[in-house]
Amino acid sequence: MSIIEREPTDPAKKLLWDAADFLEAHDWTQQSYGDNNAHCLVGALHVVEGTEYKSKTPTMARARKILAKTIGVPSSKLTTWNDRRKRQKEEVIEALRKAARS
Repeated sequence: MSIIEREPTDPAKKLLWDAADFLEAHDWTQQSYGDNNAHCLVGALHVVEGTEYKSKTPTMARARKILAKTIGVPSSKLTTWNDRRKRQKEEVIEALRKAARS
């Protein structure tokens, strides 16, 4: 029997889930928030939420806090985590999924 994962209903966790979906369908980048072709972790969150980078909606703040706790960094260091040498797109997507399931 296979287990079907469901999207979370909590808005912050849904944002994390949707950002993972977004990165699965698009290119990922480092050292940049993104452009028309590729987006970093934080850039993907903002694209999915439909907000400009550095906007501080309550949902975004909570999503960043959940993700930061999941990966063990302060929420202010998510871009540093994304940009770490040898970081892979799959790691970023898995971190988003894990945080969304937490």
